[in-house]
Amino acid sequence: DTLNNLPISEIVSILTKLKSQKSHTTPQNQKLEISLTTDSIFINGLKFIGARAKNTYRIFHILFKQYMSDLQNLKHPEDYGFLSIDKIADILETDGSEIESPHNQVRRNINRLRENIQKNYKIDLQDLIEFSPWNGLGDKNFGYRLNPKKISISSTPNAHLFS
Repeated sequence: DTLNNLPISEIVSILTKLKSQKSHTTPQNQKLEISLTTDSIFINGLKFIGARAKNTYRIFHILFKQYMSDLQNLKHPEDYGFLSIDKIADILETDGSEIESPHNQVRRNINRLRENIQKNYKIDLQDLIEFSPWNGLGDKNFGYRLNPKKISISSTPNAHLFS
């Protein structure tokens, strides 16, 4: 929860410190390098989400903060947390975001994000934003997360395209 209140500059500082730590992923896995600026998200050096897609950026940023929290706490990839649509919508609402029907909008934005990633990067839907369905009462491990086995984080974007 404390990571949710950190500005991007402090998250970048944490990234720099953590970058030297051993990755949990195996070398044969395809890696997607993610980097964030204050208003854009880059995947493998290409701008993927820009300033105009504010809600999409905020949703991705929420998933990113959860990923960073798990990384900072040295969790094993299988133990990285998933965030439900309800949790993401609650965070958006407490963030001061004015969104009509937040649950539907969160779901639409995430689905659009995943489809664009699959189309533009020719990768599986689960490679960047992983989805785990709800398996019934008592299941707390469902929702969305950045896939800890498939991504790496860069503290500065090495952008090939600016738009």
